[in-house]
Formats: sequence, structure tokens, C-alpha cells
Amino acid sequence: MIRKLLPQEFRDKNLSLGNLFEFIRFILMGSIGALSYLFFSNLYDFLGAPTFLSPFYAWISGLIIVYFGHMKFTYRVAANHQKMAWKFLIVQTYNLVMSTFSTIIVHDWLNLSYFIASIVALMCTVPVLYLAGKFWVYKSS
Repeated sequence: MIRKLLPQEFRDKNLSLGNLFEFIRFILMGSIGALSYLFFSNLYDFLGAPTFLSPFYAWISGLIIVYFGHMKFTYRVAANHQKMAWKFLIVQTYNLVMSTFSTIIVHDWLNLSYFIASIVALMCTVPVLYLAGKFWVYKSS
């Protein structure tokens, strides 16, 4: 039933260990992106950047790491920046908007803990980010 909802390319492939390892690499790269965000956010704050700009600078720094990390490590495709870069920015904009929106709804409107809000944000973004990366942004053609 769920397979019918997936893109045709994914349905044609058997779910294999290769796909599982690719998803694990995706999670590892996402974790590296999150850690780089924490590192750069604190670094820019330490260097005296205004508080409202430190997270933005950190997000930009993290984008660079995650873009190349997913290209080379997660999906293992050759670079085609003219096609991939703008698609990546669209997907990451979705990530930023959906994470923020879901966090506001769960934490501020439903008055649940920030931790629960973070889990909901991950549940709303990770599957979409993985599938968009695999079948659109980093699609080898």
C-alpha cells in the first residue's frame, strides 16, 4: 500500500541494504549539519556577531557543509551545481519554514514541551528531505 505512494523509481527498486545504508548516511550527514549549526552559531556569537544574525550565519555555513556532504557522502553523485544548488536551496527553505512552523504550533499553540516540538519538526521534515534529495535534488541523470 505505502509503495504505491512512492515515486516509480523507488517502487522499481527492491528495498535493499544499499537503500538502508544510504538513509543511515543521510541521518549521519543531517547530524553533522546540526552539529555544525551549533558550532557556527556559538562561534559567530563569540566573535561578536549580533544575536539575531548568528543563527542566520550558522544556517548558511551549515548549508554549505550539508550540500556537499549529501552530494558526496549520502547520495554519491557527481556535482552539477547549476541544477542541484537551486533545488537544494528550495528544499532547505522548506526545511526551515516547516521546522519553524511545526515548532510554533506544537510548542506555542499546543503548549507542549520544546523537546516534543523538535521531535514533531523532525517527523515533518526528515522524510520529505530524504525523498526530495534522493529523487529531485541529487538525482543522477
